[in-house]
Amino acid sequence: MLDQLRRRRRYLHEIPEIMFDLPKTRAFLLAELASTGALVQETRCGGILAFFGGAAEEAVAYRADMDALEVTEQTGVSFASKHPGKMHACGHDGHMAMLLGLADYISAHRDALRRNVLLIFQPAEESGGGGGKIVEEGVLEQYGVTEIYALHVDPALPMGVVASRPGPFMARSAEVRVRIQGKAAHVARFREGIDGVHAAVLLLHRLYAMEAAMPPETPRLLKFGMVSAGTAVNILAAEARIGGTMRAYDDNVFDAMRRNLLETGREVQASTGAVVEFAFSEGYPAVVNDSKLYERACAALADMKFEVLPEPSLLAEDFAFYLKRVPGIMLRVGLGRPNTELHAANFNFDERALVTGLNALIRLFHQSMEGERS
Repeated sequence: MLDQLRRRRRYLHEIPEIMFDLPKTRAFLLAELASTGALVQETRCGGILAFFGGAAEEAVAYRADMDALEVTEQTGVSFASKHPGKMHACGHDGHMAMLLGLADYISAHRDALRRNVLLIFQPAEESGGGGGKIVEEGVLEQYGVTEIYALHVDPALPMGVVASRPGPFMARSAEVRVRIQGKAAHVARFREGIDGVHAAVLLLHRLYAMEAAMPPETPRLLKFGMVSAGTAVNILAAEARIGGTMRAYDDNVFDAMRRNLLETGREVQASTGAVVEFAFSEGYPAVVNDSKLYERACAALADMKFEVLPEPSLLAEDFAFYLKRVPGIMLRVGLGRPNTELHAANFNFDERALVTGLNALIRLFHQSMEGERS
């Protein structure tokens, strides 16, 4: 089992591709799926579907993401990326290898099929919202999907551990970009201008104060990682730009934060004379695990090292788009590398974790064949 998982993961690791442009990745997956007997279909957005079954009306789905990141690899491994500036630094190569392993298992255990199974290999999770594209194509309805599962590797969890939690699992997110239009003037004649830097600093101060004043029991995040302004040290900046992110698990909290950002911008505009313009990306919805399926998963994984996560993550994941249509759960697979970060140029992991993930998928498969519809 490990040899096959390792072979697939390492080949995929060598050919990282970005967003929807995944020709080598798709070609490899199609070749590997050819021997499983699955009905294989490509989606309009570049995803791959592998369908097992035929007689049942309902299907259980499992999803793996296919895309990599624009990161220059610095692992030094023999199977390092052959595509300069691109790297599987988030474990998606492992996710695909595990789902291929599940395809092989189902192919060899067709007698266990009581419901249909759909395996979804999805592009553009890191950016582009490939999960949303798959859903928009009507894939879930076409195949009668009534529940869906996904795994994600987690360096912070111990090796051999699978973890999850009911309810909120990952946050709703949106990028926040602010353009502040002032008026340039020499600092010696500052009254003739509008100080874009001052307006930007005032806005940031008030936005952080607004977020800090929210109830402490309300999980949320508002942080800004980019600020730019000005062309000279003695000229008032005619323009300033701020970029950040906002996240929350509850749509009402998220929408309230957005309204508060806009209101704060209007207040700064009125007090400084600078024009404050906000732009919000669509972002990803919150990942909310279905409580009933979570309890079933706990039972299925009882003989593994299963942990209950004490709190949700403020990271975001486009698996959320599927959960807007059908119940499902996401689980994490421990890598036992707490000092390693996802998306880092040195990201790598002990491939024994792939066996843990595949074993979890196999147990979920058998449980879904026995469980009642959620």
